[in-house]
Amino acid sequence: MRNCKHTRQVEALFDGERADAALERHAAACPACAAALAGLRRLREGARAATRAASVEDAQFPAFMAGVREQMDAPARRPRGFLAVASLVTAAMVAALATFAIIKGGPDPVRATEVEVSTDIPGAEVGWYDAPDDSITIWINLAEDDL
Repeated sequence: MRNCKHTRQVEALFDGERADAALERHAAACPACAAALAGLRRLREGARAATRAASVEDAQFPAFMAGVREQMDAPARRPRGFLAVASLVTAAMVAALATFAIIKGGPDPVRATEVEVSTDIPGAEVGWYDAPDDSITIWINLAEDDL
């Protein structure tokens, strides 16, 4: 069945959005509009029949209260937050790094392997000697006297 061009207006009439006597006569005479109105009436009646107030009858009350008690006796769930876990992981990392730094010891001792020597004494000559025990001997030779 084809829709009539007045179907939307007839639906508005059914919902009480408009009141028009000529439209009511058209809806009664037009088979498409009459079918649309009949469908809307069926939907409205079905919706009324489906709605009912929820209630707990006397025979259902013990089962209802048993469910309430079960939920009350259950321990409360404690959600573990992301920030708490992240804080715990960060504290463990700091403790591990601190322990590693203490166990490993400090930095290696500094060893100088280069010595630069010079003098401002005219005619003096500077010399040095690197011993196998990592000690360095430095001397100055003068042209006239040896130091």
